[in-house]
Amino acid sequence: MSTKTVEPRGTRLLSFWEPPDEAGPPIGCVASTYTFDGPFFEEHCLGRFAGIESDPNEDRRAYLIEREEKLAQVYSCVLVDRAHVTPHRSLRWNLLPVSVPGGGIQHSKLALLVWERHVRLLVGSANLTEPGYRSNYEQMAALDFTPEGDLPRGLLEDAIAHLERTRSFVPEGVQRTAHPGQALREFLRRASRHVSSWADRGWAPGAVRAELLCVHPGSKSLLDQLAERTWSGTGADIVHAMSPFFDLGTGARTLLTKLLRIMSVQGERRIEFFVGGRRLPDGALELDAPESIREPAGKSVEHVFHLVHARDELGEPRALHAKSLWLQRGDRAVCAVGSSNFTTAGTGAGGGATNLEANVAYVLPPASRNAEWKSIAASWPEDDELDLARQDVRFQREPQDRTPEPCEFDALPLAFGLAVFTFFALTIVGSYGLKFAGVELKESGIGMVLFGAGLQLGTVALVASFARRLDPDGLRSLGLRKGGAPQSAALGFLAYLATVPAIVGAGLLSTWLWGVLGFEARQQDVLRLVLDLAGLERVTFLVLAVLVIPLLEELFFRAFLQPLLVQNLGDRGGVAVTAVLFAAVHGNLFAFLPIFVLALAMGMVMLRTQRLVACYVVHALHNGLMLFLVLQTDFGRQLAG
Repeated sequence: MSTKTVEPRGTRLLSFWEPPDEAGPPIGCVASTYTFDGPFFEEHCLGRFAGIESDPNEDRRAYLIEREEKLAQVYSCVLVDRAHVTPHRSLRWNLLPVSVPGGGIQHSKLALLVWERHVRLLVGSANLTEPGYRSNYEQMAALDFTPEGDLPRGLLEDAIAHLERTRSFVPEGVQRTAHPGQALREFLRRASRHVSSWADRGWAPGAVRAELLCVHPGSKSLLDQLAERTWSGTGADIVHAMSPFFDLGTGARTLLTKLLRIMSVQGERRIEFFVGGRRLPDGALELDAPESIREPAGKSVEHVFHLVHARDELGEPRALHAKSLWLQRGDRAVCAVGSSNFTTAGTGAGGGATNLEANVAYVLPPASRNAEWKSIAASWPEDDELDLARQDVRFQREPQDRTPEPCEFDALPLAFGLAVFTFFALTIVGSYGLKFAGVELKESGIGMVLFGAGLQLGTVALVASFARRLDPDGLRSLGLRKGGAPQSAALGFLAYLATVPAIVGAGLLSTWLWGVLGFEARQQDVLRLVLDLAGLERVTFLVLAVLVIPLLEELFFRAFLQPLLVQNLGDRGGVAVTAVLFAAVHGNLFAFLPIFVLALAMGMVMLRTQRLVACYVVHALHNGLMLFLVLQTDFGRQLAG
């Protein structure tokens, strides 16, 4: 087991791709990354893994021949965040885009290298790029597995499960193809079978122990996993947090508060931040950290800041890209290294967007304090502790030039503008066309409903068309996912049952408020309309109102509009603004409040599940219940008003 950084005189990260002695011939490898450099990966990573000995700079022809021969015998695949899928492709290795729902990104940096008699697991902070492996300050854990059972096989099984989970976020169209989607699944199964007969001895008593801590949508946060899987008894009173990126504003404070929850409750506590920065022309130091973490988020807590050196011992520039958390109390310590930045998305501790992340936590028992502690401490870059009282230190007040964390709907704003334009264009053209034809919609109730449904259908069709063309997820980006429909429908049913009291209360409150103001609440036009219809017209109206229109409205508001607003306003803001717009377009101030409450519920359901089925069920159930009450009871007519 080892943890290394990029050091001029230390172990190079690329050496981890080289086969150890007695490893045998290569079988295959799979790696995940956020950003990606195809030519660098092929020449320097795959070349070392496959044992290519020719130097392309000395004999290009010999290198190409050897490369074709050796890479043809091994399987290789890279999982890349969809925003960074490069145009450089190769028939010698597969490249799969990963789209994480809910606004997260594929941010894990994990590599599984399989030789005949050796498997190596790499987990760290370095992307598969030249800066990641050659110039940045990075950290990487290398875990080696052999038939003799040097490490518990459960670690390897956890890593394969994480890669399989990452594969599940590959767009369905790619997964269905024989190459590369199914090929990756088969390789992961093959790797699992390959090591199934190897010895599994477990951890030796008193030895350093490692745990793979992965973060993904729906998982426990990195902080909770650290507390539950690596620590027992009184919490740590010292934490070292090294990260190149932080949340700004409330996000950073939220994460600090949650960090304090896994630390000791009593006594003095200290959190030390290791960050990048620069010296400004006026002599001040500017840190790559937000102003919001300058002051502690709790009592008896001290914050200490360290500025990581921008150059190494030889004077070469080194950008901080390593991410690490060190928890300590007395002679006990845990050190987690990997891909998680000190952000709510990176740790999964914010309740909103959550990335795919992979980290290894080393549990250091007291007996290891001399050797292993020094080894891990040596992997941290050189730094200077800052004195905020005496030095002119400035924090980031504006958004940093940071690694972007795109929403999965970021390819759709153009479609949104065109969809809105088309909606109004169809409304104007359709209205004048019908007027020219002598059709008066107000005199034809069912005609008004059909006309409105037609307008919505045209708008949704345009949205769906652009989703398929502009988003790698296609219709999946609108919540139209295969599988899980019964569970999503059941969740929508339960969510609506839980929301009914709030909707009823909002309706009664609205009626009372309008009465206090001297207005008599009136029903929505569409509810008065159903009372005037009979026979086939009423049946047609009920089918449209309960089954068709909810689907069209949810496609536009929850599946399309809400994610765009969430991307710019955050989860709460996006859901709230979408709910306001949804209630407003229904055109009745007297019913605004209960419709707003309903829309909030549907927005939260969509935000949590990313499944259109769930919020569609909520919407359809509400329309069905309201129409039933309006047709059968006086109470329903009062509530609808």
